[in-house]
Amino acid sequence: MCKYFIYPQNSMASADVTTWSISTVENDEEVARRISVSENAYCVVTNTAYPIAILTAFSIGLLGNIMSFVVFSRPNMRKLTSTILPRCLAISDTLTLTSYALAICQNHYLTSMGSRWFCKAVIFMEGCFQMTSSYLIMCMTIERFLAVTFPLKVISLVTMVTVRITAAVTFEVGVILSSPYLFVMDEVRGHCTIQAAKIDIFNRWTHVDTTFATHLPVALIFTLNLLVIVQFRRAAVKRRSLSNGSKGDNQAVHITKMLLSVSIVYWLLNTPYAIYLTGRDRFFNMRMLSGYCMAFFVQSSTVVLVVSNNGVNFLLYFLTGQRFRRELFNLFYCGSDPKPAVFFEKNLEQSNPNLKIIPSSFGPKLALQESG
Repeated sequence: MCKYFIYPQNSMASADVTTWSISTVENDEEVARRISVSENAYCVVTNTAYPIAILTAFSIGLLGNIMSFVVFSRPNMRKLTSTILPRCLAISDTLTLTSYALAICQNHYLTSMGSRWFCKAVIFMEGCFQMTSSYLIMCMTIERFLAVTFPLKVISLVTMVTVRITAAVTFEVGVILSSPYLFVMDEVRGHCTIQAAKIDIFNRWTHVDTTFATHLPVALIFTLNLLVIVQFRRAAVKRRSLSNGSKGDNQAVHITKMLLSVSIVYWLLNTPYAIYLTGRDRFFNMRMLSGYCMAFFVQSSTVVLVVSNNGVNFLLYFLTGQRFRRELFNLFYCGSDPKPAVFFEKNLEQSNPNLKIIPSSFGPKLALQESG
């Protein structure tokens, strides 16, 4: 059994694999007498609230990701290179949320559905698609940095082909770095755990996994965000000076703001988990039940933030993306944009004075107007 009560030791991939077994605590009765009611309450409350929070994030995020994918797949949006990665992100986020929801159902509600390969598949999905989402956001931030820094060269630097290759490579990286979980994970009495003979392998691998799955994306995205913000402000100053102080309505500016908000929120929601992994051994005494309960509470809280990030992007697109909102509204108009119809009506009246547009509650109608 792993020397920690909370699985994984460092890996985001297995962040949902927890166990309530305290059989490895030395002198259980003596430890229990030292535990206050409030410290025990951390475990009780967390064990109740955590699955509810994850399933809530799954339900809301699933709907949001589906809507995001549909909007970004509309003809007016699909032709933009900057919408390829958000479409891939919506798919990856959906699969991540699904894997966490499956793990919750198996661990808390439907323990009979667990099996060895089900356990391996769920843990692999959590690690693979969570990591893929992180690196897709990193690629989106890099693409925006290039667009802001090299506005004239970005068309040749970032093409449909290069973006699609980038998305495919990102997925392959997630598969490769998460594949060890197919080897070390197993199912014991309805719970996903680590095979006893492979604990040493798992302990070594978690350091690599933590670096690539958590710390590296958080650090790089923070740095890239700073670079994008600095370049974005410089470009805005130059743009205003060239347009005599007018801000204008630059489509690239709106896209940059929208995608930048996604990467900033990612950093805000994932940083607490990275801090927890870094300081857990230092701040929590895992050989004491009180330390375990507090660590269990903090880990569950930070994991909920991480999972929530996989379902919040639709709200960010809606709040910060002007074109995204317009396409979303057009989607509810049965895929038609009401604005072109207005221009068509005006041009039709000007080209043929004998035709007149008659307003109606069921839509405008054409009528032949008698001359003279």
